[in-house]
Amino acid sequence: MNEFTRRSRDPNKTWSSAFILPEHRERLTAFYASQQDISRPRLDQQKFEELQYTTLEYLKDSSNVCIEYFNYNRIQQVTGHLVKYDLITKKIVIEPIGEHPIFISPQDILNISKI
Repeated sequence: MNEFTRRSRDPNKTWSSAFILPEHRERLTAFYASQQDISRPRLDQQKFEELQYTTLEYLKDSSNVCIEYFNYNRIQQVTGHLVKYDLITKKIVIEPIGEHPIFISPQDILNISKI
């Protein structure tokens, strides 16, 4: 009996997944994913203008670029061909190799470099 109580109160004991309902598993997965969220980085005005100027230069050249941008509480990185600046949605269109185009807001861009 003493061994049973000692094992049942073990703080390192992990529960079997058979006891977790699917709804609880989804919420736990979402909770653990949200622990890695970051807040939006703040760029100063000079850095923001420099990124805009660099982006326009790369658009004129139709260059292949690597862009780091903020998306859904994460920093994403995409490599592809700059296609255009869409005036209606006010977003930059980048076309990764072999994928569908991605629309990125200029405010979300953190870094851009030519490949």
